[in-house]
Amino acid sequence: MRQPYKIGLYLLIIISLIFLPTLFGDNSNTDSDYDIKSYNYDLIITSDSKISNVTLYMPIPAKNNTSSIGSNLMERCSEDYPSWNCSIIDTEYGTMLAMSIDEITPIFYSDPIDVPVPGNPDEMEITFIKSGTYSEETPYPQENIYLSAGATVNDTIDTQNPVGTSEVLMPKFNVVENEEKAAAMVELYNKPNAKLYDYDSMIYAQYDAPDNAEVQIYITSDGSNEWFTSGWRSNSFRESIITTLTGPQNGWSQVSGELITGEGRYP
Repeated sequence: MRQPYKIGLYLLIIISLIFLPTLFGDNSNTDSDYDIKSYNYDLIITSDSKISNVTLYMPIPAKNNTSSIGSNLMERCSEDYPSWNCSIIDTEYGTMLAMSIDEITPIFYSDPIDVPVPGNPDEMEITFIKSGTYSEETPYPQENIYLSAGATVNDTIDTQNPVGTSEVLMPKFNVVENEEKAAAMVELYNKPNAKLYDYDSMIYAQYDAPDNAEVQIYITSDGSNEWFTSGWRSNSFRESIITTLTGPQNGWSQVSGELITGEGRYP
């Protein structure tokens, strides 16, 4: 009479072993074969005028003057923009991306236009008007550079306190927590661990340009940990530097950045 009881007990133990990790796994991010720790970087440069004799030093994610994305960044620059000279250099402000080219020529596009397909006027296709100058017809500048690079790393990234412990955009100074902006973000996006910081950085630019020329620079970077525990989990930090340089340039410019930490799941 006790045999059904034993079978039921064994089944209960087996079911518990299967489902307990699922029930309590959300807070687990121990190392496993499925762990992915990575850094990503994007750089967009857009000029609305012809500029020449161009040399730029751009912030990149680094720690102790070492950047995990450096080799991949060089590959991307060489393959995607062979006319540019790119290198990772040491400057007075630390490790940065150096870029140079003889000339940048702007390209502007129109809104999308429907035109008949050649040989089949009953069908339409989308095209754009392209121009080397801004006009009401072609108001949208195309980026001159769009570099994207990334790297996986072995060590877990400190995404809650990355400054000084992980690879963040450098140089970085005057880091100040912005509690007001962080509170609004936490309330809007339900991110209880998130913090937001404002900081300053440096960009070097030297080129000849018209006085009204505008060069827009957009840099983003992030670090993340991903792991699989009954589904993919992750936590991350991200940051950005956005600035516009006007007229000819001949030296260093201080720029502003924003760092957001503590996004995602934590133990």
